[in-house]
Amino acid sequence: MLFVNFFSFTFLCVLYTGCDGKIITGLPGLESQVSFKQYADYVVVNKTHDRRLFYWFIESQSDPQNDPLVLWLNGGPGCSSFGGLLGEMGPFYVLPNITLGTNKYSWNKIANMIFLESPAGVGFSKSNNAQDYVTGDEQTASDSLEFLLNFFKSYPHFKDNEFWIAGESYAGHYIPTLTAKIVEHNSKTAENKINLKGLMIGNPLTYLTINNGGVTDYVYSHNLIANETYQGLKKYCNYTFPSGSGTAYN
Repeated sequence: MLFVNFFSFTFLCVLYTGCDGKIITGLPGLESQVSFKQYADYVVVNKTHDRRLFYWFIESQSDPQNDPLVLWLNGGPGCSSFGGLLGEMGPFYVLPNITLGTNKYSWNKIANMIFLESPAGVGFSKSNNAQDYVTGDEQTASDSLEFLLNFFKSYPHFKDNEFWIAGESYAGHYIPTLTAKIVEHNSKTAENKINLKGLMIGNPLTYLTINNGGVTDYVYSHNLIANETYQGLKKYCNYTFPSGSGTAYN
């Protein structure tokens, strides 16, 4: 994909600025200046293994001090959230000539956006312990919570902004589990609470047995398949997800 090739042969130009992490001073292939601030850096989520997550933080073009703060997570599992940044709702698109175009529909028109590469092993996120690359939803949620707590230490002026979590696909697992971690964290502390306001999930992958059966019901209810086809699917298809089968249904 274009954004993969873009980062395979180029790099972010960053300048270390202390508590604000690393501010992006330029992007290869970007032919125009932008009016908003951007940051990219690692956040250590496990000191023992030096497990660290990479993020790209883009301030709002409108009122960054008061606009919502949105964490974006792509799914997979194993997809980089830079896919969303450079192919969906971020301020840039990678063009066929490997330059950057600007997206007039970018969410950062009205929101501060954090694009997090999670879990470790995805994108630039990494660990010094290879066993960390065999992980699961529980560890991913714990690491993402640790990331957020450390993020707000570096960017305390965003702590009071409304915080939202958004994502797609396998983020149907990432987002609810992280939300539960945040709610649990907030219930145990009077300080360092995360100002969580809500979550948004597009085409979420949740429970495959229900999901795949629901697809059949959906296409039938929208007159996309004949009644005879629908009845045949209901009668003969097994929508369970057999362990190790590698298929969504039989």
